[in-house]
Amino acid sequence: MKKTLFIIMAGIFACLFTGCNDPIKSLEAGIEEANQDLPEYIGDGLTMEKMKLIGDNLVIPCTVDEDEVGYSVEDLDDPDITEDMKAEMIKEYRYPTDQDIKDVIDLTKAAKCNITFVYTGKQSGYEIKIPISYKEI
Repeated sequence: MKKTLFIIMAGIFACLFTGCNDPIKSLEAGIEEANQDLPEYIGDGLTMEKMKLIGDNLVIPCTVDEDEVGYSVEDLDDPDITEDMKAEMIKEYRYPTDQDIKDVIDLTKAAKCNITFVYTGKQSGYEIKIPISYKEI
């Protein structure tokens, strides 16, 4: 994940240095650059797939190898679990320890862009979405 965010930053900086000062265009450029290295296995049974910017929503899809992790994505489709996952993500994004992550989050907020993590089971095809508003981070 950190590597992917670094790739997004490289694309953003390339856009900024060429005179692009629109946060959405900068984010689009970063996503396009990052997608060149995706999909990427990021550990713990998760593979990050190609990201998409749909309107004001950055969609970050991840495939979960349910055989590797030992549970189904459907098992995660419980409001208590998804709210806990969301709370952890928000906490991590509000107080990033890595400057690259902070820069991406700042740009996402400047673009008033929400983030939606989509987890899809590799074996089951079951999907859950965890939306995070830019106002929450």
